[in-house]
Amino acid sequence: MAEATAEMSSDFLDDLLSLATRLAREAAELSLPLAGRTPAQRKADKSVVTATDHAIQERILTTIAQTYPDHAVIAEETLHSPTAHADRGSARYCWVVDPLDGTRNFIAGFPCFSTSIAVLDRGHPVIGVVFE
Repeated sequence: MAEATAEMSSDFLDDLLSLATRLAREAAELSLPLAGRTPAQRKADKSVVTATDHAIQERILTTIAQTYPDHAVIAEETLHSPTAHADRGSARYCWVVDPLDGTRNFIAGFPCFSTSIAVLDRGHPVIGVVFE
């Protein structure tokens, strides 16, 4: 996909929004059947994480890397393939991903959790999607 050099075109913003929305919907399709059925583990910071968090994040990051290899990513969970994305210090665009916000609710089977995806342009938010 072609990017505008000086300013972002509305078509490019539409493409980013469309992809972020599609990825968030796919995350819901993956997570909803597993709510209340996935065991939790503890991360180093003592917060909880599930295999579903990792599966959603991997799907999102793989798609971003394939579609926009020159974009950076900040993701809540550990990056499985950190070299698949551009360096955050030099990339114009950076995706910020929380694959499963509300993991404790998800673990308990309480249907109040979401996927959050944003895109920054030089550190300024231009796209944001939260799908609950």
